[in-house]
Amino acid sequence: MKALTLAAIAIMTAVLTVPAYSQGLGGGKAQREPDKPIDTAKKKAEEKTYNDAVSRIPTAKEEYDPWAGVRPKTETPPAKPRR
Repeated sequence: MKALTLAAIAIMTAVLTVPAYSQGLGGGKAQREPDKPIDTAKKKAEEKTYNDAVSRIPTAKEEYDPWAGVRPKTETPPAKPRR
């Protein structure tokens, strides 16, 4: 009976460790390639394009409140919390 229990424990351990084994070793072709050096002229051109695009976004005239339809409309501002 003791041998059967030990065999069952060994089989359960082997079955439970197989998924962990397949996820973590990372051998073979799946290794990460080293980072390539960044071209500074290309980076500056990309930053300039980004800044130009961001500067064309208009500023909001009013503050947007996504919960406006949920809250009840009150004329008085909410009371300040006590400290």
